[in-house]
Amino acid sequence: MKPLISVIVPIYQVERYLRQCIDSILDQTYENLDIILVDDGSSDACGAICDEYAERNPRIRVIHKANGGLVSARKAGLKIARGGWVAYVDSDDWIEPTMYEMMWKKAERHHADVVVTAHQESYDGYETVRKNHIPPGVYEEPRIIDEVFGKMLYVDEIGKWGLSPACWDKLLKKEVVEKYQYDVDDRIWDGEDHAFIYSVILEAKRVVILDEAPYHHRIRSDSVAVGYDTRCFERFSYLFNHLKERFSSSPYWNGVLERQFPFQMRWFLLKHINTELGISNYDEHTMTEAFVFPFSEIEKGSRVVIYGAGKVGVVYYRQLKTTKYCEVCAWVAKDHASCAWPQLVQSPQVIRDLNYDKILIAVKDENVMASIKKNLFDLEVPESKIVWFSPTLGILRSSKTVYLELDRKEAIK
Repeated sequence: MKPLISVIVPIYQVERYLRQCIDSILDQTYENLDIILVDDGSSDACGAICDEYAERNPRIRVIHKANGGLVSARKAGLKIARGGWVAYVDSDDWIEPTMYEMMWKKAERHHADVVVTAHQESYDGYETVRKNHIPPGVYEEPRIIDEVFGKMLYVDEIGKWGLSPACWDKLLKKEVVEKYQYDVDDRIWDGEDHAFIYSVILEAKRVVILDEAPYHHRIRSDSVAVGYDTRCFERFSYLFNHLKERFSSSPYWNGVLERQFPFQMRWFLLKHINTELGISNYDEHTMTEAFVFPFSEIEKGSRVVIYGAGKVGVVYYRQLKTTKYCEVCAWVAKDHASCAWPQLVQSPQVIRDLNYDKILIAVKDENVMASIKKNLFDLEVPESKIVWFSPTLGILRSSKTVYLELDRKEAIK
C-alpha cells in the first residue's frame, strides 16, 4: 500500500477560494491522503465550509483554533498528522490532480527526503511558471553541499532564490519536518516558510528537484495601506537570527556554508525586503529595496490608470498615494472582483469612460504585459497611451512613510 501523506491546510479568511483549494486536494490521483484543515480563527464562513467537507469525506479532519498566525496553524496541523510524509497547501491556492502521485513516485524511486517542484503564479487570470534556479536533478553528497546548500538562498542576481523557500511546492518526510517546524518562532510571520524550509533542506540527505509545475499559487496582497510597518526591523531580525543559527549549526558549516552564508544572506534579505516592502538593518545603512515607480518616464501631475493589482501594482499605488506625483484616476485588474481590495480595484471596462493621460501596466512578466496590452487594444485604447517598464529594483531611502521621488537612473545604481 502507498504511504499516507498528511496534507496540512492553514486557513484564514479565504472563503471565496477555499472550496477550489479543498476540491483540488480531494481530486488527487494519489488517494491515501490525511487531509487536515486548520481553521485559524476565521470570522467568515471558512469554519463552516471545513466542517461541511469533513462530514462528507472521512479523509478530512478539521481543527478550529484561535487566530495565531500561519506558523501556529501549521504546528497545530502537524501535531495530529498521521502520515509518514507531509505536504502543505495554502488555502487560496490549488493543485493539479497528479501532483502528489508524481512527487511520491520520485521520492520512492530516488529514496529522497524532500521533493521540490516548480509552480505556477496565478495573477489576475494569467499564469506564469516559476522554476527553481537550481537545475532539476537528484542531489546528494557531495553534490548537494555546494550546488544546493551553498546556493539555495540566492543565485546570480537580486530577485532569484536558488531554491523556492515555500512549503507548499514540496513533499517532505515527516521525521525531518517535525525536527524543525516546531522550532520556528511564532513571531516569524514574515518569512515563516523560509525559516522552516531551509532548515529542512539542510537536514536532507537527498533532494529531488523537478521542472514540473503542478502547484498554482495565487498572487494576493493583504493590505495596500500607505507606509511601512514600524516593526520591520524586529521582524527581520527574528528571521535573520533564526537562519544564521540553523546554517552555523549545520555539520557543513566549516567549508562551503561558512564562506557562502554572509554573501547569500545579504542578497536573500534584500530580495525578501523587496518582496514585502519592509526595512532591513542587516547592512550599515537603513534602506529598502523596492520596485520603483517610473517617475522620470511619466510626467508629474499626469492622470494615470494603474492596470494590475499584484505586487507591482500595489507598490506603484502606494508610491503615488504617498508622493502625490501623479493622480491615480483608476486602479483596474481583470480579476478585480476576486482581488483582495474590490473596494479599490475596478473592472478594466471603466477605462472607456475615463479621462486619463497614461495607462501604466503594473506587472513584472513581459508575457502577462502583452496579454494585458491586447486587452487594452480591445477596449480601443490608443497605443500611445499605454506604457510598461520592466519594474526597476531600486533603493528607496525612507523615514517612516515617505517615499522619495527617485530618478530611474539613480534607482539602479
